[in-house]
Amino acid sequence: MLKRDFSFRINKIKQLLGGMKTRPTELAAWGYPAEFIDGLSSIYDELVQLQDERNANITAGKAATVKQQGLLQDAEKQATMVRQSVRSRLPKSDWNQFGFYPGETATAKSDEPAIELQIIRILIDFFFLLT
Repeated sequence: MLKRDFSFRINKIKQLLGGMKTRPTELAAWGYPAEFIDGLSSIYDELVQLQDERNANITAGKAATVKQQGLLQDAEKQATMVRQSVRSRLPKSDWNQFGFYPGETATAKSDEPAIELQIIRILIDFFFLLT
């Protein structure tokens, strides 16, 4: 997975920086002055910040999807009530004015899992983003 790949690679840079900061004199003798370490450290800090932003965007996107699915389910339930009323009170020839036709079922069925299950999935995904 890309997010684990990024996290793994960023962690490797962190480990390298840890070693570099404990032996700056030796690294300077090898041609890696303190400015080099500071530059790599700045890049690492930016990588961490961007990773945090990515994680927040992923979580926000999933939360928005769950909210949208919940609202859509509510709207479909209300639409089902209206369709049932239209079917029982109007002739079939008028049903197309409401966006459905004879032969369509009045009840809304969804293949999506329940909202609670989706929230649990998002929380699990978010937990793995943090690790």
